[in-house]
Amino acid sequence: MRPRTEEFLEATGLSALNFTNGTLIMKIKLALITLALAVCSIAQAQDIPTRFGLLKIDAEKTLLYKGVPVKPQIQGNSGLSLFGVFQQGNTDVVLIQDDGGAGCPAVFYFVVTSAGGVKATKPFGTCSDVILLMQPPDGIVVSMPGFAGPFEPQAAQQRAAKQRLDFVFRDGVLMQNGKPIK
Repeated sequence: MRPRTEEFLEATGLSALNFTNGTLIMKIKLALITLALAVCSIAQAQDIPTRFGLLKIDAEKTLLYKGVPVKPQIQGNSGLSLFGVFQQGNTDVVLIQDDGGAGCPAVFYFVVTSAGGVKATKPFGTCSDVILLMQPPDGIVVSMPGFAGPFEPQAAQQRAAKQRLDFVFRDGVLMQNGKPIK
C-alpha cells in the first residue's frame, strides 16, 4: 500500500520530485503570502461617510478626509476601527479607535467634520479597549475602566479594572472629570 502523500501527489498531477526541488514549494509559499497580504489590505480599508465629506481608513491604517491625511495625523498601530458617527448640530463627530497591542490595546480620537473641514482631538483613553458609549442630548460620553498592562502586578491590574473614567466630548471640547484635556 502506498502512502497517502504519494496518492495525493499522483491524483493532483504533482510529483514528489517537484516538491523536493524546492522551487515549487517556494512559489506556493510566495503565492499564499501575497494572497494573505492582499486580504489584509482589503480588510483594513474602510469608508466612513459624513454629511461633509468622506473619511477613509486606508490600507496603511491612516485616516484620510477627502483623500488627504487628517491633521494631526491619525495612523493606527495594528489598525483603526470605527465606533460611531454622531450628528451634533452643524457637525458630524466620529469616534475612532487606534487598535494597539497587549501593552496598550486601544486609544481613541474624536474626529469632527463640518462645512469648514476636519479637526481631530488628541488621543485619549486609559488603554482599555472595553468601552461604554453613550450619547446624552448635550454630548458624547466614552466610559471605560482603568488599565494596567500585562506586565504590571496582578494587584495593580485588579485596582485599575475597578476604576471608571468618563471622557465627555461636548461643543468641540474633550473633557475628563469636567476639565478640558489639553
